[in-house]
Amino acid sequence: MHALLYAVLGAALWWAREHAHPHAPAWLFLALGALYGVSDEWHQAFVPGRTPSAADVAADALGTALGFAAAAAARVRAQRRTSRTGS
Repeated sequence: MHALLYAVLGAALWWAREHAHPHAPAWLFLALGALYGVSDEWHQAFVPGRTPSAADVAADALGTALGFAAAAAARVRAQRRTSRTGS
């Protein structure tokens, strides 16, 4: 579940980079997603009945990276399709 939810964040971070900061390094946006996962787990330490987990942080970071990569790949596919059709 963590990876799936953070994949949405990763895609949103890719969009932010592509549209607002195209010259910024991709690793910066991936790090932001991972740090958000760390902060989420840290917050859980203060919620009764919840515990932070390093495995969840890893799943969050992986999901962020997969969402970022999927969004980038979708953009490449769309550009190839557009260049083939001449539109």
